[in-house]
Formats: sequence, C-alpha cells, structure tokens
Amino acid sequence: MAYISEEDKKALSALRAKGAKKGSIFKNVGLVIGLFGVLALIAVFVLFGLDFIADGLLVALFMTLAAVFVVALVLYGYGKSFRSAYQRKAFAFLEERRGRALFGDIVYDPDRAIAQQVIDYAGFFDVPSRYFGSLYMAGRYEGIPFEKGHYVLQRKQESKNGTHYITYAEGTFYRFALGRDLGGLVRIVEKKEKNGTVDPGELSLVQTESIAFDEKFAVLSDDPTRALYVLTPTVMEKIMDLERHFSGLFDLAFIGKEFYVSISDGTEDFSRLPFDRELEDKDLEAIEERIALPATFIEAFKIDEAKFGA
Repeated sequence: MAYISEEDKKALSALRAKGAKKGSIFKNVGLVIGLFGVLALIAVFVLFGLDFIADGLLVALFMTLAAVFVVALVLYGYGKSFRSAYQRKAFAFLEERRGRALFGDIVYDPDRAIAQQVIDYAGFFDVPSRYFGSLYMAGRYEGIPFEKGHYVLQRKQESKNGTHYITYAEGTFYRFALGRDLGGLVRIVEKKEKNGTVDPGELSLVQTESIAFDEKFAVLSDDPTRALYVLTPTVMEKIMDLERHFSGLFDLAFIGKEFYVSISDGTEDFSRLPFDRELEDKDLEAIEERIALPATFIEAFKIDEAKFGA
C-alpha cells in the first residue's frame, strides 16, 4: 500500500474493525427494538379492533410505543455515528503520519482549533456567534511557516421556539507567513454561491486582464496596483486550476506579511474515507493530496521566492 507502512495499515484496519463492530451492535439493537415496536403496534390495532383494548389504555400504549421507536432511532443513529467517528480518527492518524513525513517537525492536535481571530482577520466570512475547530497542524515547508485547521462557523438565530445556531461556513483554513510585508491587502473571493456579486465594502473592486478570472473571482484591495502586482497571469492561472479541485468556495488573501487560504468544502468532505472496505491506494492518493496542500500552495504561488521573500 502506497504512502503508509504495514504497521500503519494494520492500525487503520483495527480502527475500522472496531468502529464497524460497535456500530453494527447499536444499529442491530436499534433495528430489533424498532421491529418489536412495529409488531406491537400492529397487535395494538388488531386488539383495539376486536374491542380488547379500552380507549384510555390505547393512548397509554401509543405513548409507550412512541418511546420505543425513539429509543430504536437513537440506537440506530448512534450506531451510524461510528462511521464518521472512524473517518475522523483515521484521517487524523494519516494526517499526523504523513504530515511528519512531508513537513518534518510539525505540531499536530486533532482536537485543537486554529485561532478564530486568524479566520476573522482574513475577512472571508462574517464574524460567527459560535466557532468550532479541529485537526490543527503547524509546520514549515521550504522555510515558510504555516498552520491549518478545520473550522465550523455558526450564527445565532432567534425564533419563537428559542435560540438556534445555523452553520453558514465549514471547511479548512490555512495561514502562511510571508518573508516581507506587502504593505496592504489583496483579497480574492470566489463568487460561487454569492449570486455572482461580492460587496467590496471600503475596498476597491479590481478588474484584472482575465475575463474568465473576473467571472469566477472578485478581487478586492486597498490598492489596485498592488493587487495587479500580486495577481500575475501565472498566479491567476494557478488559482483557476486549483479551484477545479474543490467543491466549496476557494478564497485567498494577501494581508501584510501573511497569506490566507480558505476551502469551504466542509469537514466531512475533507476527511471522508471509505468505511465498508479497507483503504486502497486510490484512497490514500486523494488523502495525500489534501494533506500536502500547504506545500502545493507554497509552490503554486511561489511564496518562498523573491517576490514575497525578505
């Protein structure tokens, strides 16, 4: 198997087997209880039709059966949750192993979040009412420090039924340290799912020399000249090429001495792995591409070279 050792392969197989076994137990118990509830419901209707059950008792039986069905659904749903739990654990396992192989001495913590202030500062999203983060990694590639992490952004929504939190953005966020201060802000945001328009606020909406690029992305900057300095034809081509690989929004920003990238693909899309079979080389190749994205961005935009160097 490509990319991972036999020892790691065995560890992943053990994770999958453990999750599959526990998941099957809860799902099967849920199914059995649900089947019992269906049979009991049929029996109640038959007995009621034969006048063996009084009206008062019928209500109590229906309430009891409703509770049985709720328990069955909870157990079945809990069993299915082991799939996503396995996927997250397996991805975290692979990301740490491959992250160390690709980037050397990394900091990795699947339960840690990239700081919310970092996400807010990039300006891609409204400031959330509630923020969750995970799968944090920090390291270096070609001398460029970077950090990444998954994010879930939620806004509070009040209704007559109480307070609810709605997820409006979910994905993976990257921050890179540049070698020199660009002296301003250039934000490149994808128009997809934004009705084809982006409010520039106090920034200028910059037109590039590429009609195709301007149709897909909005370029916002406090200095149009600086924006065109950053967005060379080669860089725009790289952005367009990378965007095709992501199902969600692909947003980028150069702000002062930092470079930010957000891929709003959702945490599950990022870490989805097959659960009903062993991992194959094609699965690992796709995971490898995801884990190696910090290197891909550094190489694609040449942020380790003179233009962004010290």
